[in-house]
Amino acid sequence: MIPSLNGRAFKLMQVAPVSGCLVEFGVYKGAGIIAFSRLARQFLGSVPPLYGFDSFGGMPPTSVPLQNGCSTDWASGTFADTSLEGVERRLSDEGVQAKLVKGIFTDLKPLGEYGIVSYSPKTGQGV
Repeated sequence: MIPSLNGRAFKLMQVAPVSGCLVEFGVYKGAGIIAFSRLARQFLGSVPPLYGFDSFGGMPPTSVPLQNGCSTDWASGTFADTSLEGVERRLSDEGVQAKLVKGIFTDLKPLGEYGIVSYSPKTGQGV
């Protein structure tokens, strides 16, 4: 069996730890953040700070014409069957702590303004 890309990434972080946090852009219903949390516990022994950025209202309109499969897969309004509150509940039910930020990627401030700092895997603390 070939491990998933996420699993392979966490195995690499296990043998070559780096400072930081895990940030996901495009949270949808939270499955990715939940998977990151589980993989971090499994391979790193602790979960670094988790952040998730999403509109929580579906794909925004784009001024760039979408072609082929992108015109349906990523059209304005796709992934709209979610909400910030729904994802917060799902994460809470799974015992996952993450800071979720509602917004459109192009409107985001620098990540440091959201409290994203370096993280030490050795101490489990921000540095």
